Order: sequence, then structure tokens, then C-alpha cells
Amino acid sequence: MPELYDALKTDPLRPDAHAALVELTWDAIAAFLPVTHETTPTIEAQKRLTAIARAAYDGVGPSPKRFLDVGCGNGLLLPFAIAVGCPPAAYRGIDLSSRMIDMARSAHADPKWSGASFEDKSFGAVADEADAAGSYDAILNGSLQFFANLRAVLARASRLLAKTADSRIVIAHISGAEFVRREKKENPMTVLSEMPSLAVLGEVAAELGMLVVTPSFMGQGADEIGRFLDEQFYLVVLRWNAENGGANGEDGVGGIAGA
Repeated sequence: MPELYDALKTDPLRPDAHAALVELTWDAIAAFLPVTHETTPTIEAQKRLTAIARAAYDGVGPSPKRFLDVGCGNGLLLPFAIAVGCPPAAYRGIDLSSRMIDMARSAHADPKWSGASFEDKSFGAVADEADAAGSYDAILNGSLQFFANLRAVLARASRLLAKTADSRIVIAHISGAEFVRREKKENPMTVLSEMPSLAVLGEVAAELGMLVVTPSFMGQGADEIGRFLDEQFYLVVLRWNAENGGANGEDGVGGIAGA
């Protein structure tokens, strides 16, 4: 693909060129993953993955019927999502890296994962599917930093989300916002954005008719929670407000049941 190769050299932020660059990056990471990482996540990583899964499904409302994991990588989240009550058949993982998808399929070939799907597909392609609008109960985005326009991608995610009190968009990064800032500084052609602040997410949520919610373990008050998101672990949830089918609740930060 000579044209795409030229774009990578001259216009790497062109959407198709950037997607190819992200794919190449994560294909390379996938190739070395068996050497650089243990098969089982650390205890701390397991705690954070459990918190992410519980943010998507808190065990109070009905189990999600469709659960979209954007940037699923090697499928690390799937066992944790199932452990908190997501049916395997509800899970759909997508990633630009075909190598990561191959690893995810291989790692979850056991019948106990039957029904879960992993696809070499972009978020944009999923958003354009004919039956996509309002069809997902939970959308996990662990790859927001690879999108140039955060408002646009969250707006597209909201259009995919069913308008119920239990639906939610989960935005997460297991290493925190400060880690993403360093990534962006070191790899500006691949990492296009930083993790949004609570203030920015509040503005976006208000535009979309949603509320911003954070787990209670992060503390109280925007300043304390902001430091936690920055220095430790980024995990924020967007849920519909009462006018859009959601539950009544305080606008702003609050606790997530089970998280």
C-alpha cells in the first residue's frame, strides 16, 4: 500500500494512516508480549481489572446483553467481566491489531468462554453497523488516548448505548492519566490525546444528557478524585441522566455499587 506508506511519512495523523500506525505498534507489542509479560496479571492489576468490570456491570441491574470492549488487546478483561456477571455471549472485543486478536482468541478457546467474540475491527466500523444504534448495555473504552477528538468518539459511543438506567460508558486506563501524558509526549504520532479531566468529562456528559460517576474507593471531592485518576488508576463512568432513561442521581462524582 504505497499511498498509505507515504501518508505515514508525511501525514501520520490522517485517520487511515494513524490507524495503520496503531495497528503496527500493537502488532509489534503482541509479538513480544509472551516474553515481556506474565500470563497471569499481578494482584494489583487483577484488582483494577475487577474494578473496571464492576464499573461496567455492578451486579445490581440486569446482566448486559451486549458488552463492547474497545481496544480489547489480548482479551485480558474478559474473565473479569464474566466473573462479575457478564454472560460470555454478551462480550464483543474489538482491536485494530490482528496479532492481539489472534492472541485473544487463542487464550480464550476454552468452552467456558464460548460465545465471546474477538474481532479485528475499528470502533468506527462498529459504530457504522446497521444495527449498532442503542444496542449496547456497556461500552468499555481502554483506548481513548488513541482518538484525536474525545468529544466526537464519546458522542458516537453514546449513540451505541441503550437508554436504560443500567447502561454505561466506562473510560479506563489501568496505569492512570499521568502515564498516558508520558506516552503522548514520547509517542505523539500514536497517542493523540490525554485522559480527560473530570471537568472536561462533566461538560461532555452534560452535552450528551449523561452523568459522570466514579468509584467510591477514589475518595471524595473532585480534587482528591482527580489526583487518584492522575497518579494511580483512571476509571470514570458516564451514565444516562433521568431525562434520558437513567436513574435520578447527583450530577457529578459519586459511588458505583460494587466497585
